Amino acid sequence: MWAGAGTAMLGLGVGLFFSPSDAPADTTSVWRGGMLLDDDFRDAMRASTPEGQGFARRASDLMMVGLMANALLIDSLLIPLVQGDPDLAWQASFAYSLALGTMLTAGSIVKRVTSRARPFEQECAANPDAPGCGSADAYHSFFSLHTGVAFTSAAFSCAMHLERNLYDDPMADAVACGSALTAAALVGTLRVVADAHYLSDVLVGAVLGGLIGYLVPLAVVPKRSRVAHEIEQEAIAEEEALGLEVPAPTYGVTWSVTPMFGMGDDEGGTGPMAGTTSRSGVTLGASISGTF
Repeated sequence: MWAGAGTAMLGLGVGLFFSPSDAPADTTSVWRGGMLLDDDFRDAMRASTPEGQGFARRASDLMMVGLMANALLIDSLLIPLVQGDPDLAWQASFAYSLALGTMLTAGSIVKRVTSRARPFEQECAANPDAPGCGSADAYHSFFSLHTGVAFTSAAFSCAMHLERNLYDDPMADAVACGSALTAAALVGTLRVVADAHYLSDVLVGAVLGGLIGYLVPLAVVPKRSRVAHEIEQEAIAEEEALGLEVPAPTYGVTWSVTPMFGMGDDEGGTGPMAGTTSRSGVTLGASISGTF
C-alpha cells in the first residue's frame, strides 16, 4: 500500500512542479509586500547586488539537492543495505517518496492559488526588463518550496535517526539530525538573501516541511534497532552452524498465479469460471494474487 501511495504522490508532485503556469491576468490585485517582520528582515538580509543574489540562489539549489540525496540515497538506502536490512531500505525509500511527493504537491498548488509576488517584483515597475519580471515564477513566492523540500528531507533524516535508531548510537544520530536541520535552515536563509522569498514564506515552508518529513516515516517505517537486528542475524548463523534448516527471509512481496480451465458454459456454476462463456466450449484464464 505504502509503495503505491509513495510512487503515486511523488509522480503527482513532480508533475505539478514542472507543469507550466501563466502569470496572473490581473497583476494589479496581486498579493504584494511583506507582513510583520518581512520587510525589515528583507532589508537586513538580501544581497545588495544581482551577482550576490544569483550566488545565493545557486547555493540554495545545491544545498537542497544535497539534503534530498542524503535522505534518499544515504539514510534510506545505503545505511540500511550496509547494515543488511533490505526491509528498512524498502520501507524508508517509499516513506521518503511519499513525504517528498506530498510537499511538492502542496507547495505547487498553494503557489498557484495564492499568487504572491516575490520580493524582487517590487522593482519590476521601474525596470520591467529585469530577470524574472513578468514571468509566472515572479508570482510564486508563497510558500518557499525550496525551504519546504529542504526541511522535509532534514526532518525525514531526523525521524530515521532519532525515532528509528538508524545508527543505534544516540550521539551519532543526534549529530546527523542536527547537521541536516542546520543545512535546511541555511537553505531558507539563502532564499531571503537571494530576494526570492519573504521571511514568512520561509517559515511556513519550514513548518510544513518539518511536519511532513517527520510524521510520514513514523507512519510507514516500523520501529527497529540495529542491535536487535544483529542479534537476530547471530541467532540465524548459530542455527546454520548446527545444521538446522533456516527459512529464507521474505521482504514483504509475495505473489502467485493460478491457472484456470473450464469446459463449456459455467454460467450456472459456482467455481472460479462461473459466469463465463466461450463459443468453443473451452475457457482458459489465470488468477493473480499477492501482497506488495
